Amino acid sequence: MARRYFNAAGATEDARICKSQACETRSIFNVLCSVLKNGPVLKIFGGSSLTPDGISMRQVIAAASAVTVRVVPWETAPRRAGDPAALVASSGRARAELGWSPAWTSLEAII
Repeated sequence: MARRYFNAAGATEDARICKSQACETRSIFNVLCSVLKNGPVLKIFGGSSLTPDGISMRQVIAAASAVTVRVVPWETAPRRAGDPAALVASSGRARAELGWSPAWTSLEAII
């Protein structure tokens, strides 16, 4: 098991603190670029979701569509070599050990 910092959105609410990178991997950022900036069609790699209790890309797309009142263009693409079977992000350990809790907990609020 690997542990790492997970930031699906990539910035503070006022956008003063933001990470910039050449190959953008943050899911919410990519969804918003696709719908608001006429970016490329999103690709969901692999047709099945192995995260039944978590947030899938389809849920992120649905929430972005609800918030922006626009259709997010997406398509299913073949799974890529080396993709993990499932990715899970949880704030449970930070909550328990550090007393930390996220400021925004719903997809709509994060978007």
